[in-house]
Amino acid sequence: IIVNSIGTYWLNTDFGCGIESDTFKIKAYPTLQLELDPSIEKCGNNDSILLVADTGFTSYLWSNGDTTNSTWVKRSGSYSVIAAYPCDTLMDTINVTFKSVPFPPVVSDTGFCKDSIVQLSANGINLLWYDSIKDPTPSANSPVVLNGLIGNNSYFVTQTINGCESPIATFTVKTEEFIKTNLGDDLTLCDQDSVQIGVANENNKYLWNTNDTTSRIYCKIGGSYWLKASNFCNTSTDTIQL
Repeated sequence: IIVNSIGTYWLNTDFGCGIESDTFKIKAYPTLQLELDPSIEKCGNNDSILLVADTGFTSYLWSNGDTTNSTWVKRSGSYSVIAAYPCDTLMDTINVTFKSVPFPPVVSDTGFCKDSIVQLSANGINLLWYDSIKDPTPSANSPVVLNGLIGNNSYFVTQTINGCESPIATFTVKTEEFIKTNLGDDLTLCDQDSVQIGVANENNKYLWNTNDTTSRIYCKIGGSYWLKASNFCNTSTDTIQL
C-alpha cells in the first residue's frame, strides 16, 4: 500500500499454516534549520564563550570534538558544527574573537582652589566617566566641577579600545583655599632652651630655611627663620626673627 499520513500500520499475512503479523510506524519530522551567529566577540582573554546550536537534531559534531548541541571555547578562531536528523544533515560555522581588555586610563591625583570651576581630564581613548564605582549610566562628557567646599572628592573613569572597556581608574581631586603664611611677631627669648615656631595647618607642603619640611619646628638658636608653605593654589612665605 501507499500511505500519505503518519501513524502505525500493521499487516497480517496468512501463509497457510498460520498468520504472521508485523507493524510499521511512520513519523513526521519538522524541517529543521541550523543557524549560528556569523561571529561573536568577547572582551577578556581569561573567559569562555558558550556556542549553542539549534535543538531538535539527533546528533551533533563540533569541530573541537564535542557532541552536544553546545560547546565552550576559549580561543579565537572559526568553529563549525555538523547536526543531523533523519531528514537531513546540516553544517554551519561561527567566527569567535577574544579581544584584550585595555589598561585603565592614566590619571593622577590633583587639586584646585576653592570656588574655581574645573573640567576634569584623563589620558585615554573613548573615556567614560562614572559618578561612583557602581554607577550604571556613565557619561562620555568629562565632569565640570565647581570646587565650593574644602576637602577631597573621588572621580572614576574608564577608556574603551577596540570595543573593550577597561577597569575603572580612580583619582582624587583635592580642593584647597589660598594660604597666607603667618609666623607671628618676632620673639625675644630669655633663658629658654627652645621655642616652637610655625603654623597650625599641617595639610600643606612646607620648607624651612633649616631644610625641615614640617609645619612647626623647635629653635634653640637666635636668628632669622623663614617658612615657605604651598598647596595647589599658591605659595606663601613669612619670616620671624628670634
